[in-house]
Amino acid sequence: MWIRPWAVEDTAEVAAITASGELDVLWAQGRALFGPPRDGEHWRRTIVAEVDGMVVGAGALLSPRFHPRRLWVYVEVSSAARRRGIGAALVAGLRDLAAADGRPLRAKVRPRTPSAAFAVSLGLRRVLIDSEIRRLRADRFPRPAGHARVVALDDPRVAETYREFYRAAHPSDPPDRLTTDMVRESHLTAATGAVLVSPEPGRPAGVALLIKDEGWTFTGGSTRPSAAGAPEVARELLCTIAAALPADTPLDVEVDDSMVDVRAACVDLGATPVAHARVVAER
Repeated sequence: MWIRPWAVEDTAEVAAITASGELDVLWAQGRALFGPPRDGEHWRRTIVAEVDGMVVGAGALLSPRFHPRRLWVYVEVSSAARRRGIGAALVAGLRDLAAADGRPLRAKVRPRTPSAAFAVSLGLRRVLIDSEIRRLRADRFPRPAGHARVVALDDPRVAETYREFYRAAHPSDPPDRLTTDMVRESHLTAATGAVLVSPEPGRPAGVALLIKDEGWTFTGGSTRPSAAGAPEVARELLCTIAAALPADTPLDVEVDDSMVDVRAACVDLGATPVAHARVVAER
């Protein structure tokens, strides 16, 4: 087995490995890290594992933009070549690349799956974020109370309020630097609509974005998720977003363990969990 840097000639073989793997949005996020080396503050390195002249696995290491305290790592091995130590060899190669940087590694896994067991075996035991996707059809949501408003994505309050929400939603891995311009570039450009909740005159108490991918996804919540009244803010956001969708449309809701307001609203409304993920780290 030969571990070496990714080359442009490897593109097709790496694509074949990922295409033959599990269809999972979590793995799709990791696969997006593969690519040519990139330097600068948000550098990237990709390596491959070659056996008998064939690429059978790939791994990526990324210095992230929003959460720079740890490096993202993703490894994938072709299904036919698993359980032969190739994944561990790729991680060892990535650790060698990360040694000079000094930051610990983090990864996303599915709990109670081989990916989670593999991460634990490599020392990624600290759970930073425990998240799930909950789902409910749009017509199962009650009518909103009227405290929320659909607003334009370029409304300056959207970026500012989403920035507050994002900081509140990541207490265990806070972003070191997050400007409203960064929010617009990374989150608002992917959204098709936005909702703000203002139960009282003044600054919005919560924000939600509606994102269209394979389905419709809600992301957002209260800017103070543990405050009294936060579940009502989340409920109003959810109901207002749902009211904008066709009746039989499933709405997926992103819920992290820190988002107690959104979780409480989802449980109250009967949204059921359909997927579970964790961000784990060395330390």
